[in-house]
Amino acid sequence: MSLDDDADKAMSLILTVDDLYELPAPEWIIQDTLPANSLVEVFGPSGEGKTFTVLDMALHVAYGRTWHGFQVRQTGVLYVCGEGLAGMKARIQVWRDYHEGIESPPLYITRHEIGFADPDAVSELIEAIDSCVGEVGMVIVDTLHANFGHGNENSPDDMGRFLVGMRKLQRHLTATVIAVHHTGHENQHRARGHSSLKAALDTEIQVAKSTTDEKLIGVTVTKQRCGSKWDEPQGFRFHVDETGWFDNFGEPITSCVLTPVDAIPELPGSTGDRRGSGRHQVAARGVVRDLGSVAPSIGDNDRRIIAKKDFEDAMRTEFPDRKLRSRMKRWLETEAGLLTPSIGGYSIDANKI
Repeated sequence: MSLDDDADKAMSLILTVDDLYELPAPEWIIQDTLPANSLVEVFGPSGEGKTFTVLDMALHVAYGRTWHGFQVRQTGVLYVCGEGLAGMKARIQVWRDYHEGIESPPLYITRHEIGFADPDAVSELIEAIDSCVGEVGMVIVDTLHANFGHGNENSPDDMGRFLVGMRKLQRHLTATVIAVHHTGHENQHRARGHSSLKAALDTEIQVAKSTTDEKLIGVTVTKQRCGSKWDEPQGFRFHVDETGWFDNFGEPITSCVLTPVDAIPELPGSTGDRRGSGRHQVAARGVVRDLGSVAPSIGDNDRRIIAKKDFEDAMRTEFPDRKLRSRMKRWLETEAGLLTPSIGGYSIDANKI
């Protein structure tokens, strides 16, 4: 190899500052949410709206429609369906009816899971995409566990192989690749698996039910390598509708679509959830403070006793919904540590309120 060849090879690897300035500005698939050509994780507890959220994103992107106020770059979408294929048809149909998506969108769905930790499986997927699919700028891998392949997601070596497979697909397509992943049983505010996963991500998005309203779904950006995290979650509720189809017993087949609402959810692990700065937590703390200000003291210390009936009456007035009232009482006792069951009522520390 000549000296000129060595120099050309070095220049293809190393950038000057002037070269860096010539690079294009970062682009978005969904503005301030999904960067183009990136690795993304959408995580949350099982059964709390992850698939509905990513499918909602996918269809908005495929149709080129604004995603709940965020601009979108239209592109084809590949959905690597590792689980729930049977229900995908109904979910898409209800979404298209609700959003009046008449024409068929450039959304492509795999028939089965792909083991991303297996290089041969990823190569076969790339060959299939190149041979029968048009432009793809967004890939959804649902779920990480179902599409992991052989190995253990808690192992650094196995997770490393999975990430290599994801990056290989991302770079081949110049696409945004999204892994849908579950939280652990103990930590509902972080994805399970080896920590190398989060370190490799360009973007991380949390999806979960609100801790104060189980019918409210929250979506928020918790990591953005080349941008800012969201200041607060976006709230959604499920709208249930019929598909117009019937099962083999003649019963109507239904599914859901996400609809945005103004309410701000309190997600697991959020500042409001941990510190009690959410709207419902502030109200519950106010109940304890108001009752504690007139409650009798115990001896010479700062502990006071609130009568059980007074507390229950005040909570019933503040929180008419029984389930919400129960959650707020549990929050006061366990997470906030403001309320301690005592004989005839509750003991509180006046210094904490």
